[in-house]
Amino acid sequence: MAEALMEHLPPSGWTDVLRQHDLDRFREWVEHRFEQTDARFDLMEARLDARLASEIGALGDEFRKELHQEVGGIRQELNNQTRSLFLSISGLTLSICIVVFTAAKLL
Repeated sequence: MAEALMEHLPPSGWTDVLRQHDLDRFREWVEHRFEQTDARFDLMEARLDARLASEIGALGDEFRKELHQEVGGIRQELNNQTRSLFLSISGLTLSICIVVFTAAKLL
C-alpha cells in the first residue's frame, strides 16, 4: 500500500503536495483580498454618490436661477404688453366717445 501511495506522489516529491492547512490559508487570503476589494468599491461608491449629489445640486441651482430669470423676463414683457393694450383701448374708447358726442351734437 505504501508503494501505491508513493507512486501517486508528484515527481518532485512532497513539496508539491498541498495540505488542508495550506488550502485554509489560501482561502483566508482570498477572502481577505475580497474584503479589501469590497471596501474599496464601497469607498468609491460613497465618493461617487457625494459627487453626483453635489453636481445635481449645482445643476438644480443653475436651473432655478435660469428659470427665475426667464420668469422675470416674461413678467416684464407681460407688463409692457398690458400697458400698451391699456393705452390703446383707452385711446380707442376716447375716440369713440368723441365720435358719439360729435354725432349727438350734429343731430
